Amino acid sequence: MQGRTVGDIGGCRGINIAANGRLLTCGLVTLWIGGAMCCALWANGMTSPKRSMPTEMRVLAEFEGVWRIAREIVPDRGPPAHFEGQGVWAPAAGGLDYAERGMLNMAGAAPMVAERRYFWGNDLSVYFDDGRFFHKVPAAGGEAAHWCDPDQYHVRYDFGAWPRFDVIWRVVGPRKSYRMTSRFSRLEEP
Repeated sequence: MQGRTVGDIGGCRGINIAANGRLLTCGLVTLWIGGAMCCALWANGMTSPKRSMPTEMRVLAEFEGVWRIAREIVPDRGPPAHFEGQGVWAPAAGGLDYAERGMLNMAGAAPMVAERRYFWGNDLSVYFDDGRFFHKVPAAGGEAAHWCDPDQYHVRYDFGAWPRFDVIWRVVGPRKSYRMTSRFSRLEEP
């Protein structure tokens, strides 16, 4: 099959079918099997039918500016934690520097300042502040993963309510096991 674009499948527009017959769509995988099209949700269940699916591709410049972050961290064992703060994407050579800072509140502990930094490349690749590759953000929203031995990190980006978006991490392993939901809303444009 030649690569081609189809109009509207499952609410997603302009979907590309690769030459190998695999069609990737907004959190769904559609396979061409014997001329029939079969759809299935991603196996790890992170795709939520309650969320609207994006129809646009995000580009790096759209993230530049100041964003409010509301984050909930729910461990498999123990009390949840909450983070409130700001994230700033600022111009840097080859992309945008990202820095977030805010207050982390955990049951039984005094509130504390929490911060972290990443570099986002022009192709939406994310790097740790020491230059190691972290993961690539799917431009239309969707899933990515990162292995940090011995723990597996799965992430889902939901851009369906842009310029608000959610980032949902599910971390599973012997050292860490939690779900972290971050809600971003724009405060200032560049």
